[in-house]
Amino acid sequence: MFASLSIFGFISYMDTKKNSLAQVEQSLQMASRALTDYIDVWIAGKKKRS
Repeated sequence: MFASLSIFGFISYMDTKKNSLAQVEQSLQMASRALTDYIDVWIAGKKKRS
């Protein structure tokens, strides 16, 4: 009984860890895309003024 609970707990822990890593990676990608877009807009704005 205890062994099966431990195995289940370990598997769900590994699954949660994998999902949270994927979420962190996804949010980092979104942040870097947003930053790239912001820089592109900023550069375009500078080019128009000069």
